[in-house]
Amino acid sequence: MKWINFIMIAFIFLLIGCNNLSNDETNMRKFVASKFPSHNISEIKMDSSLKSSWIIKFNSDSSRILIQNKDTLINNQIIPRKSIQIANEVIVKLRSEFKLIDFRNIIDEKKFYNNEISIIDSIPKTKIFRLRIANSRVVNHHEVIKELKSLNLFDIVEPNYIVTQETNQYLVNYSPKQWYLYNSGTTVLNSKIDADIDGIEVLSRCDPKKLKEVIVAVIDCGIDINHPSLKDNIWINKQEIEGNNIDDDGNGYVDDVFGWNFQSNNNSVYDYNGHGTHIAGIICSKENRHGCPVGISANSKLLVAKYTNGSIGSTFNITKAINYCIEKKVDIINMSFGGYDKSDILYDAVKSAYYTNKIVLVAAAGNDAIDIYEIPYYPASFVFVNTVASTNCFDELSSFSNYQGYNSSWNYAVIDIAAPGTDIYSTIPGGGFKLMSGTSMACPQVTATFALLKGIYWDESPNELRLRILNSADIVSSLHNKVPQSRRLNIYRAIYQPKVTADFCNELVSGQPRCNRYPYANYGDEGIDGDSYETAYEICTIEQLLNIRKVDMNKHFRLVKNLVWHGNLSSETNMIGFNSNIPFNGIIWGDGYTIFGFSLKSEKEIGLIKHIGKQGRVINLKMEGVYLQGKGNVGSIAAICEGGINNVQVTGVVKGNRNVGGLVGDLKGGWVYNGYYEGQLLANSFVGGVSGKCSRGAKIKRCHTRVDLIGDISGGISGELSGDCEINEAYSFVKIKSNFKTGGLVGSLQCMSSIKNSYTEGRVYSSNTGGGLVGEISNASVDNSYSLCHVVGDKDLGGLIGVKNDDIIYNIGGDYQKWKYKCTNSQIPPIPTSITNSYFLRDNNKLGAGGVPKSLIELKDKNTFNNWFSTFNWTIPKGFTPASPALPRTNISLY
Repeated sequence: MKWINFIMIAFIFLLIGCNNLSNDETNMRKFVASKFPSHNISEIKMDSSLKSSWIIKFNSDSSRILIQNKDTLINNQIIPRKSIQIANEVIVKLRSEFKLIDFRNIIDEKKFYNNEISIIDSIPKTKIFRLRIANSRVVNHHEVIKELKSLNLFDIVEPNYIVTQETNQYLVNYSPKQWYLYNSGTTVLNSKIDADIDGIEVLSRCDPKKLKEVIVAVIDCGIDINHPSLKDNIWINKQEIEGNNIDDDGNGYVDDVFGWNFQSNNNSVYDYNGHGTHIAGIICSKENRHGCPVGISANSKLLVAKYTNGSIGSTFNITKAINYCIEKKVDIINMSFGGYDKSDILYDAVKSAYYTNKIVLVAAAGNDAIDIYEIPYYPASFVFVNTVASTNCFDELSSFSNYQGYNSSWNYAVIDIAAPGTDIYSTIPGGGFKLMSGTSMACPQVTATFALLKGIYWDESPNELRLRILNSADIVSSLHNKVPQSRRLNIYRAIYQPKVTADFCNELVSGQPRCNRYPYANYGDEGIDGDSYETAYEICTIEQLLNIRKVDMNKHFRLVKNLVWHGNLSSETNMIGFNSNIPFNGIIWGDGYTIFGFSLKSEKEIGLIKHIGKQGRVINLKMEGVYLQGKGNVGSIAAICEGGINNVQVTGVVKGNRNVGGLVGDLKGGWVYNGYYEGQLLANSFVGGVSGKCSRGAKIKRCHTRVDLIGDISGGISGELSGDCEINEAYSFVKIKSNFKTGGLVGSLQCMSSIKNSYTEGRVYSSNTGGGLVGEISNASVDNSYSLCHVVGDKDLGGLIGVKNDDIIYNIGGDYQKWKYKCTNSQIPPIPTSITNSYFLRDNNKLGAGGVPKSLIELKDKNTFNNWFSTFNWTIPKGFTPASPALPRTNISLY
């Protein structure tokens, strides 16, 4: 009986195992079908020699591919990931001191795999080779790579990874309505008005005949070069004579008139898949008859770099294609493909294209709806590639699009921008047109924008062109926590900056371009004296800005282009006023331009400006990628400010040991209106999103921050307010970790200072004294404000206010009879603390020192508040930025 039971149990387990294997095969077939829709599987089986691996063979190809499960655990969640490669193939890069014959001799001597290993392909003018092991079984690639590395002949040994095109395709014809260029709200049923890239506005104002011709390489499955809408924009190799069967230009490719087929190693570049032709049409198709779609950059010439005959290809073929593009001196490369396996061979090629050859690189973010900061996707995740996510006609992230989440957005941007990628109408082989969806369709819109910009600003570097696109993007709140800074492409704004200045800054004066003039670009011009906005000294370079002379510290200065930092990281002399003992009392007009990458490390106090005096002003300026690390007062705009700052927007990282602020280190009686800071802050003392510390009646109004903050006395807007200071109409989204006096808005609020009409969200942690709005309050007031912060810590915690400590006194010289109140500096008592009409989320369950708990619905109801809506519509949409039209601004704001 026992034996019968044992047999039955064993049989049941066998059935379960078979069923699991069947389910695994079904899931793998579904995955293969999703990634390779145009390929039919002829064989699929699990590989017994490699863990969690499957061998796939297609009807259309004699080679086999190997798919290995590499699921990743992120935040206690298993994220599926698969490594895909061509079975029995590796790519090697021979070290510079060795020759190919050295490798051949060693292979023959050691009889690797019975001499079945052979070189089947190479990349011209490099030492990169593709190897294959001619074995009937699939060999363990880990062992092969290990053995080849042991020879010490190679810089790189890696599998020949598979990449896939990123498309979801509609196989039906469609009425030619290109909503992504102009969305009226009715173009697509129930779509969102203006959820587009302002393409028609550009095309109606931009004459392609006046633009410089730009070579755009499309690395894909080919292009229908005879398509009526594309044929006039196909690149032609003028060094090659078509049809003579001779390599006229001597580059190793015979008759490469329109490009090359790197899969079949011939000059047949026709597209049998449709993907490449669709991308080509988005870039530069011409309307050859009424109703046909029109491309974005008519000044583009398309070089065809065909890396696959279907929808899949290898990193080896792509590397060959990139090297070919380098040799042909293309301006831009479109890469609407990718995979999750990092290839060092591909990395080297992409790096060479960008750094050595100044080629603009644009890649699709991928279609798996995952965070590619956590699970990198290549080539999109390479730092010098412009990576594009996809949106739909409602200005939402497309359901399939990869993204970059909130937790990773504090780090560097993997995804640079989003563009429409759902239901995009474009060309297909055979002269037709269809809808396709995917990040592959979003990618060429950014590529085409680069082509337009290159045609206009032909002398600018790839990074300068990139900054034009990022700086001009529409800020879309629905992309919050999905695309860094919520950016969606806007072609019109990218091209038509506030002032076209490239010609001005390069204009020769006495044989010298204005950008090289000292001290300023228009210095010495007739009528220019720096005494007003109209006669301001104009700034073309970061050097002109940072070297404002001592005699000009009360003059007007105006930026006329974006500035890129390339100075000495470790020199505090690289700031305005470093060589002067007097404050800056002039005005810097940013005119909406951006300073990129401002970075300093110092043992002293630092900022763009050392000290803004009482008459000094900074107006309408943006700074991106700030990195500051100093001692004393540290702030992106100024170390110390007694004057005014209006309409500034800063992103970056600021660190110090005392008063550290996103915008200002120490705000002494000055004011900051309409300011925004997003990024990280770190200090050992006072730290805040706008200012580290406020005193002497300083005012902060309509300022907003998103901060990841570590400090002692910390707040989302300011570390401390003391001495009749005021915060009004402020908002902060915080992630704060602090040891003492921590608040979502202010760490310490004291001495007749006030907070009005403000609120905060996020997380506040304090080991001692923390509140959702204010950590500690002393003889100060809070009115008409609330907090949605989650407050945690060890003691003295409150949903709104942590603790109240009124009537603080101190002795003079140790004499008990000689005492004063801290706030009045006399024996006259200060006004007691007042907390009115202020609330916190009831779920916090921490009463603290004031405020009324309310539900989330009540806190979002405008009837809860008194004066927020009396003079303007002051609403803060989730995921806001300063560019949001709902954000209150002064009349002079150019945002």
